Amino acid sequence: MHTLLATLGVVLLLPTAIGLALQRRLYSRLRLQHPEALDILAASSAGVMAFQRYLWKRQYLGLDDEPLTRRADSLRRYWKVCFLLFFLVVVALVVALTI
Repeated sequence: MHTLLATLGVVLLLPTAIGLALQRRLYSRLRLQHPEALDILAASSAGVMAFQRYLWKRQYLGLDDEPLTRRADSLRRYWKVCFLLFFLVVVALVVALTI
């Protein structure tokens, strides 16, 4: 059982770390090429979650930057896969605990 928990922990933590690194790269690109967009995010009442809201509501489409749009869309897809993976790991853990 300890091996299962360790494996599932790695299965969850590794994609999360990769996603956060990808998100940081996207944020850096936004900071370098579109600082006015970050000024709007900084003034937002969403605080720390402002960038997440910006990403999930696809507000970056207004910047008319095709490479940034591709990266942001890819990151959104990546996070969706991570959420699905999280759900599957939780289901696997529940099944393992009931056996």
